[in-house]
Amino acid sequence: VIKGITGNGSYSFEYTHTESDGRFLFTSQNGGLFELDNVKVQEYGTDGYVTKLYDQAGNNIHLEQSTAANQPQVISGGETIKLNNRPTMRFDGTNDHLKTGGRFPALTTPNVLCCVVRPVHESGLRYICDAGIDGTGTAQRQILGITSDDKVEMFGGAWANLSTVLSETTASLLWANFNSGNSTLDLNGNVDSSTQDPSGGALDSLGIGARMSNTSNLEGDISEFLIWDFSQESSKLDIKANINTHYNIY
Repeated sequence: VIKGITGNGSYSFEYTHTESDGRFLFTSQNGGLFELDNVKVQEYGTDGYVTKLYDQAGNNIHLEQSTAANQPQVISGGETIKLNNRPTMRFDGTNDHLKTGGRFPALTTPNVLCCVVRPVHESGLRYICDAGIDGTGTAQRQILGITSDDKVEMFGGAWANLSTVLSETTASLLWANFNSGNSTLDLNGNVDSSTQDPSGGALDSLGIGARMSNTSNLEGDISEFLIWDFSQESSKLDIKANINTHYNIY
């Protein structure tokens, strides 16, 4: 109810909507005709966070986060957060992460982990993903991490490193092929590492944005995360080309 109208004339009011019912009412003890003009409606934006990243493979093994303070952000001030003009998840580098709520069928080699990511420079190793066998991160088998000099490492029993620094301002496409003694790590359109030893193992749990124990947290964006339980060498170029077309990475 807007009060303060005492007679003929023009009045200016500011109405802030804070309740679930958005109606308001002009009233006068003596009746009368009221005209509204120069009305401005402004929506006050809110923030939005990820509680569940749904499994698109049909196994119903989703990446989840029930603790509000640990949820990556997707909406800021009512606007979708974007990387390369596409929606992304933004991780705060402190405690944001997602992890599987259950165990998926054991993942053996060869397998592929692929993601679109943008890191923010921090000291120490930061985890993009942590795939293991216990759901806690104490027995990791496959890791993608970013070093303090902003290069990528893959681990599956031994470490293999990218030689190229990732961009902090635009998206990068990472492709990690885990294949016993013949593993490689690609950056954007190129095979950036030489053949390495990481082999992986019988994985049944996964976390992204941090180690599954919620340490070594990533600050930055993850827009895509894909995992295949078989080799994709024959299709790799086409898959990477499709992802690149969508995000305009390289």
